[in-house]
Amino acid sequence: IKSSGTKKLTSFLKQVTKDWIFLIQLLILLLLALTFLKPYSNYAYDITAQNTVIVIDVSASSQTVEDGKIRFDIALSKARDSLGSKNTIILAKGIPKIALQDASPSEARNFLKTLTPTDSPSQIGEAIILAGETLSDQGRVVVLSDFINTCGQNPHIAKKVLESKGLVVEFINTAKTKRNNIGIINIEADNQETTIYIKNFMETEAIVPVKIANSVKQLTIPAKSIEAYSFQTPSGATKIELDIKDDLKADNIAYLSASDKDKTKILLITNN
Repeated sequence: IKSSGTKKLTSFLKQVTKDWIFLIQLLILLLLALTFLKPYSNYAYDITAQNTVIVIDVSASSQTVEDGKIRFDIALSKARDSLGSKNTIILAKGIPKIALQDASPSEARNFLKTLTPTDSPSQIGEAIILAGETLSDQGRVVVLSDFINTCGQNPHIAKKVLESKGLVVEFINTAKTKRNNIGIINIEADNQETTIYIKNFMETEAIVPVKIANSVKQLTIPAKSIEAYSFQTPSGATKIELDIKDDLKADNIAYLSASDKDKTKILLITNN
């Protein structure tokens, strides 16, 4: 019985191996079965994260308080989470600056610890354009700012320029809500008279005490308005301060420096 069964199996295998049409059909069925089983998977990997340029807003508005900490600190925290394998850091201020280039994640983290905000205006759009120029091939640009652009290129236009080159641009806004602020926005000074310009950025009228040396002047500034105040230019260094509590301290203080004397003695040396 065993011998008979073995002979039948051997005979069947011989017939199958000789039947090429059957083998081709079997192979097709196996391939179709594998297709439905999907013995593969798609793995998402962002190759742009290898080259990362981080633009950090270090202008005066980055000192605005948001939920107990300033916007600059929020930007630093987000910057640490956005680091790639090779990192360049650009500071967005009056003149954008490449502060660190092609650094490892650990080097970038150590550098971020040394940064502090400044009292300068901001050119965020120009900093974004500079970020695009530092990327020669694929990469991404992460912009951490409140997007209060005081001069230069519009940030959103700069973003479109980079995206047209195939670069990935990500905006992270550090400003959660609109904050209350009254600040000194300009000073015009000469030997006789000085004029300061104070802007109320809030939606309501505000009474602002202005301290100049030892004197105090109360100014009433309507909502969204600018008030000018003129006074005789004092000699020496003078501190001008708005005695208020708002969410941005940087623009509450200004300094004025004038000559101590009206006349200055000059020694002129000539050949005669």
